[in-house]
Amino acid sequence: MLQDKNGLSPRGTTVVVATPHSGTELTASVDRYLERLGAAYAERTRQIMSSDWRCFSRWCGENGQAPFPASAETIMRYLADLAPLYRLSTLRRRLASLSHIHQALGVANPIQDHQVRITLRGLARLKGQRPEGRRAPLLDADVKRMLAATGRSLRDCRDRALLLTARDTLARRSELARLEVADLDFRATSGDARVLLRRTKADPDGRSAWLSPETCRALRWWLRRARIKKGAIFCQVDNGGRVGDSFHPQSVAKRFKAMARAAGLDERRISGHSTRIGMAVDLVADGHSLVAVQLAGGWANPAMPAHYAADLLPELGAVARYHAARKPSGGKRSAPGGRRS
Repeated sequence: MLQDKNGLSPRGTTVVVATPHSGTELTASVDRYLERLGAAYAERTRQIMSSDWRCFSRWCGENGQAPFPASAETIMRYLADLAPLYRLSTLRRRLASLSHIHQALGVANPIQDHQVRITLRGLARLKGQRPEGRRAPLLDADVKRMLAATGRSLRDCRDRALLLTARDTLARRSELARLEVADLDFRATSGDARVLLRRTKADPDGRSAWLSPETCRALRWWLRRARIKKGAIFCQVDNGGRVGDSFHPQSVAKRFKAMARAAGLDERRISGHSTRIGMAVDLVADGHSLVAVQLAGGWANPAMPAHYAADLLPELGAVARYHAARKPSGGKRSAPGGRRS
């Protein structure tokens, strides 16, 4: 934190003095903070935050600006330079990283400045078009097509179990790659199972998820054929059908893309989270509450499932439901006043 001329912060706590010669030390304190994040955040989150900080620091060095603590004017110049090159979502993410760093180290947060907010709002209006690279959801119909196109090889057997498990659990790709046999609890009487997703992004202690009988059958068949009795559930399979090391999170997206391609779907926008997004949309479409979807997917709040439902499934909206309720049975159209034309 920065102190005032009396050596005290606004709360009366002794802190480090910011002088013209302390810029290097302050910048180094950011690097040390990012290195100490450790298990507090998911690995991917730490990587993104560090990358965003390096990009900002490099830009500041090239433009003669102090990266930390940054001023509102510096942030606005940074936005102006990056706006023609990046999507709005990328700009917002980079500002979120910078905001987190400033708040964590107790200095004035330039991202909260009114002029910065106005600048970002203006960019949102100018860049109002939807990004072309938006991740596509894998909805129920897509998953069925992918399963129908799956072959009978050992790799296909694994991919079928992977897809169904991802669908039931709404798991992130890192959670899928971390799954172990010990995390499965098959129910002999009902045919379903519970699975423990360890160290999730939102909950370091993990969360439990339910697996359907269909998913359990696929998992049992994969584990039996691959002769896996302990350790990682999802492992690599080479062209000769030999089982290797455990899956890397990035492999999840590659397998989903391969399955989508085999089913005749556009693979370009499929990601490791497409099953997670698709199941969230399907659950909302089926009438489940946002809170229920939040709990099923392990989100910290219902904002993300609400975003997916509103952005990717507009037919869930009130206007669409209004017209669907007024549609007469038998496929005939009604004339005004309720009489048939």
